[in-house]
Amino acid sequence: MGGIEIVAAALGVINVLLVVRRSSWNYPFGIVMERGVSIGSRVTVMQQASLSGEVAVEDNVLIGPGARIVGPLRIGRGATIGPNAVVTQDVPSHDTVVVEKRLKDRRTVVNV
Repeated sequence: MGGIEIVAAALGVINVLLVVRRSSWNYPFGIVMERGVSIGSRVTVMQQASLSGEVAVEDNVLIGPGARIVGPLRIGRGATIGPNAVVTQDVPSHDTVVVEKRLKDRRTVVNV
C-alpha cells in the first residue's frame, strides 16, 4: 500500500497537520519522513521520496520523485532536488541538485 509514512514519534499530531496543510503532496505514495525532519511552508514532496536524519527543509523547496535526503543537513529556501538524487550535504538557497549521469567508456562499433 502507498501513503505517507511518518515514523512513530517523529512528529506530534499538531505538527503533522501543519506540515500537510502548508505543503504539497502531489503523489503521496511511498514518502518516508523520520524523526528530526522539519519542513517549511510551500514545500512540494513527490512520490517515493525519503527524508531521514536531522533534515531541515526551508520554504518553497521542490523534492523530486525518488529523492533520498540523509541528514544532518539543511536544504535552503527555493532549492530544487531532482528525481532520484541522493543528498548528503547542505544545499544552498535557490540551488538545484540533480543526478550525475555516468556512462562507462564504450567502444565505438564502426561497420567497414
